[in-house]
Amino acid sequence: MECGIGKLCHLPAIRRYGDAVVSAVLGAICLLMILGTLFASGDAAWFYHPTSDPLWRGLAAQLIHLDLAHLLANLALLLALWLVARCLGLITWLLPVLLFCAMMVSVGLRFEHVPLAWYAGLSGALYGLAAWLLLEYVRLASPGIGLLCAYLAFLSMALKIVLGASPAFLAIPVAHSAHLYGFIAGIMYTLVLPATRDYLRCRMPV
Repeated sequence: MECGIGKLCHLPAIRRYGDAVVSAVLGAICLLMILGTLFASGDAAWFYHPTSDPLWRGLAAQLIHLDLAHLLANLALLLALWLVARCLGLITWLLPVLLFCAMMVSVGLRFEHVPLAWYAGLSGALYGLAAWLLLEYVRLASPGIGLLCAYLAFLSMALKIVLGASPAFLAIPVAHSAHLYGFIAGIMYTLVLPATRDYLRCRMPV
């Protein structure tokens, strides 16, 4: 029999409420990204310096983007990922996955053998969010063209990171290592999340 938390998560009203809260928080994050880029993009003091800054500064710096193209690209990607999560019924999980990936990006940059001088932008965490959503789609989807496309998209993301390819419209330095750490974090979350759900089901009374 399904435990109490499982029944609760399937109640339409509870699910809609959780989706609305997460969507509102993501909207606030988008607003902070816009404000951070407008007022702090020209000052490197706001960026994350992995060798000296605390990890929380890495999270804050990911809200700052170097120019308008950098900002718009990440806002568009975040919107696209929100739409995919909405189709899959996974909006409630977007915020914890995004925060986890952002933290793993900060940690990964801190412990690099040759650390970056500075880092800013949310693209690393968004790579992780995209990897997680693709793997969740693979887990949930039936065999067919959609599943094939998900596999191909996941592989293309991995190849882009390995090859270090960058969009031509971005005239800024691209931190490919941050994309790699975010991508790995998304895979990690995909592996950990089912185990967490199973643990909660076992601990909750029926």
